[in-house]
Amino acid sequence: IASSLLAFPACELSDCLVKMNWGLSFDIVGEAHNHRSMLRAVHTSKKDLYTPGNELDRAIEVYAKVFMPSLHEVFAGKREYEAPSVEVAWVWHLHKLDPIAYKNDCEAAFGMVLHAPSGTSPFLFSRHSGHTDNATSSSQFAISCNIRDCATRQAAFLWQVRGINYEDQDFLGSAVLRYVMLLGLMRKHPKSFIVPTYDMDLIWHTHLAWPHVYASDCIKIVGRIVAHDDSVNDRTEGSKLNRSASQTRQLFFKAYGSAWEKRGAMYNGEPPAWFWSDRARAAAVDAAPPPPPPPLPFTPTSGQQGADYWRGYQAGGQD
Repeated sequence: IASSLLAFPACELSDCLVKMNWGLSFDIVGEAHNHRSMLRAVHTSKKDLYTPGNELDRAIEVYAKVFMPSLHEVFAGKREYEAPSVEVAWVWHLHKLDPIAYKNDCEAAFGMVLHAPSGTSPFLFSRHSGHTDNATSSSQFAISCNIRDCATRQAAFLWQVRGINYEDQDFLGSAVLRYVMLLGLMRKHPKSFIVPTYDMDLIWHTHLAWPHVYASDCIKIVGRIVAHDDSVNDRTEGSKLNRSASQTRQLFFKAYGSAWEKRGAMYNGEPPAWFWSDRARAAAVDAAPPPPPPPLPFTPTSGQQGADYWRGYQAGGQD
């Protein structure tokens, strides 16, 4: 599939996907909206779910000792599913952002990879904590990745995806297409660190929330379960992230004849102080228009190449 993706020009890519009958087995655009709703609830929570401390540690403990054994009992037919509290939903999400660790941890404890039951969303949560305290499973669930550090790294993700463009169905539909294009690059360049823009990253994080679907889709498109590393955040000149983003930009344009950059999907800088102090304002949709195009990231071989690149940028990565 990925080789077929790379054989089609960007303007025909959507038709290509339809012809190959590629698609996710859930409404990923709808789940992206649910995803952002959960992020807003986490941000406005009265509990500090971003920094190591008693409140985050308690959420991790309830997740590991109560929620996950309870979820296993759902799949064993022993109980009905109940959505977790927002703090536990947040920890569950963070764990799944490391798909390899999550898979290994689930299989070690339960012999299967646990996921949201059919007809439910992993981003839905209950306002009442403690509703799963009656779990009776004796399974010992150990978490092999560092949830505390991940919570700190993900604290600013909402800042990057709070723009009004993320409310737009066409923008998110384009993001799904661009994410699939990114997966195509991962298959063609397995040794490269391929970097997403934030529209792609929102879809990637949403996809990861369905671990069984994510694994199946990755194997189908990339040939392997793609690891997700959110610890590479140094944006200084010459850093791994800086160099890899530059390489991804050029590989993307070479493969698809379309811009990797997308208006409204680029890095917005670090959050201002009010993002942390005025949580209600921070959780609201930012209605400001996306910024203008950044400087041309590379020297085009022709004036037409530059024109093609920025036409793709303005159109959201599609000619």
